[in-house]
Parts: sequence; C-alpha cells; structure tokens
Amino acid sequence: ELRRAGVGLVLGSLFVAPISRVTGEHDGRFIYENSVQAHALAMEQLDYYRRLADEVDYIRLVTDRSTIDEIVDSFSSETERLVGIVPMMEGADAIREPAVTKGVVCQVKMGIDNDHVSQ
Repeated sequence: ELRRAGVGLVLGSLFVAPISRVTGEHDGRFIYENSVQAHALAMEQLDYYRRLADEVDYIRLVTDRSTIDEIVDSFSSETERLVGIVPMMEGADAIREPAVTKGVVCQVKMGIDNDHVSQ
C-alpha cells in the first residue's frame, strides 16, 4: 500500500507510557513501571523495525544518509521502490539517565549500536 501511494519514508514510533498515566483498560504491552522497563520496551520496538527491514526486501531502516540516498534513488530508476523507516522516540521515557542520553538517543532514533556512537 505504501509503495503504491508513492511513500518513501515513514516514521517508526517508539512509544512507552508510564503506568501512572494510564487510565481505563489497556493490554499492558507498552506500559512501564520504571526506567529500566521503559528502555527495554523501546528497544523491543526498535528491534521489530530492524527485523522488518531484515525480512522484507523493499524496507530499509534509515540509520544514515546513504540509506536515504538509496531510497531516493529507487524512485528515479526502474528498480523496485524502497520504503524507509525512520525510528523516532516519542518522549524521553526510554532514556535511563542523563549521562547516557547521547548513546540512547542515537540508538533509538538512528537504530545503531552504542559502539558506533562517536564520543
């Protein structure tokens, strides 16, 4: 559907909610009680987008400029059009402590490992 509509980029939301803010019925999938749980839930969501990109040949997880270029190029050639997922974090719930903000934000927003974050 996305490719037929000419969509090349989508935002892959990473969302978790504190149990203290939840009202009414919920399935509990993205609800956390502490920062460790919030981080783990966000990483599970990011892992879903990684698996999707690994398993579907026309989907790319956007982690750098070259991936965006690859997607744009697919729209100007006879090759199969690609769809890129740009992971984005809603709120800062997944950030466990300020000292690791740079690494977590890069990992969550860009889908990269902390080992690849420049110091």
